[in-house]
Amino acid sequence: MPRSTEMIFFTNALLGLALVGEIGQVNLEILRRGIRYGFINAFLVVLGVVSADLVYLTLSLLGIITILNQPSILRALWIIGGLSIGIIAIQGFKSAMIPRDQDSACDKYDDSNPFVTGFSLNFLHPTNLIWWVTILGPIIISDLAAHAWPIVYLNGLGILAGGLIGCTLLASGAGMLRTRFPVWILRHVAIGSSCIMLMFALKFFYTALVM
Repeated sequence: MPRSTEMIFFTNALLGLALVGEIGQVNLEILRRGIRYGFINAFLVVLGVVSADLVYLTLSLLGIITILNQPSILRALWIIGGLSIGIIAIQGFKSAMIPRDQDSACDKYDDSNPFVTGFSLNFLHPTNLIWWVTILGPIIISDLAAHAWPIVYLNGLGILAGGLIGCTLLASGAGMLRTRFPVWILRHVAIGSSCIMLMFALKFFYTALVM
């Protein structure tokens, strides 16, 4: 007996929420933006992240995403993703050095669009592509045998809904930290997150070289 669409959506939402718990460059950027600029800026990153997953969801159901799972494409994504993360890390270092009350001066060092940043961090992450090819995509497509395409697409949105909820809570928490901790602590947190982001960038480059 096929599961109800409500149950499938809820299960997918729990899966999307669980995936937010993975520490990665996306979560670090949400935290960094929330601590530095507040909830709204971090939430725009979240919307970019969810939009990237929406593209992958659509490609999965259209059967196109498997074409992207090629060594040459993955290598290019590792390199481009590494460059993107590296640039964001450098911007994070620079903006952390600017006093928080000098927002206009900080903007010249960190003027990247938060939505575009979130989208690129998620869409250009090869691991995210592999997740959609090997796990998330097949989970969603398996429902095509029992449900119409629009229903399956709606059920797939459950994963995005769970991710949106989890990332929004993360952005909200980062925004609250901004008002409750001394500036010097927040600055060290921002520097630490930028260091980890830089490590991710180096890992991306290394993976591209050895694959």
